[in-house]
Amino acid sequence: ATAYSSTWTTAALTEPTGVTFTPGDMQVTISFVVGNGNGGVQIVRGAAGAAAPADCNSGTAVYNGSTSPQVETGLTNGQTYAYRVCTRHNAGAYLSAGVTGSATPVADTTPPTVSSTTPTNGATSIATSSTIAVTFNEAMSTGTVTAQTSAGACSGSVQVSLDNFTNCIAMSASAPTFSGGNTVATFTP
Repeated sequence: ATAYSSTWTTAALTEPTGVTFTPGDMQVTISFVVGNGNGGVQIVRGAAGAAAPADCNSGTAVYNGSTSPQVETGLTNGQTYAYRVCTRHNAGAYLSAGVTGSATPVADTTPPTVSSTTPTNGATSIATSSTIAVTFNEAMSTGTVTAQTSAGACSGSVQVSLDNFTNCIAMSASAPTFSGGNTVATFTP
């Protein structure tokens, strides 16, 4: 018979480091550096206004994995959310005690700005059938960017004129096509 032997070494799991909780509009961004576990982190959250869960086996599961940052969306602005971020090992069989923190989502009250347009503002000799792209400094709520669908008096949040905005040209649709994470709105006359 063949003799087998094995040696086991156990080391305490180290906590995630660099853990931050950054509030946004109806969301919290959680950033972290994974500890020494082979399963990344496990993030849990307490109920709105409550303390962080006592451990990573309780509360509302937010994320299991290694990709940082993670963004939890669909939260209520003005409510405080408390989290616990634990190092995971062996698919969560072993968890560290965890790092806690909280954040309170807040409404974005800074209006977006136009970063650029194509064609550029004031350009001349542009065919009236050319597409028009407007690039914003942040993602837009798609229903808030509109243009008019019939030529005449200017209306809509995006206006294109041939006569210094006495009249505007018609777009093929009032809603643009969005790209770039909803930062670029493209209109077709």
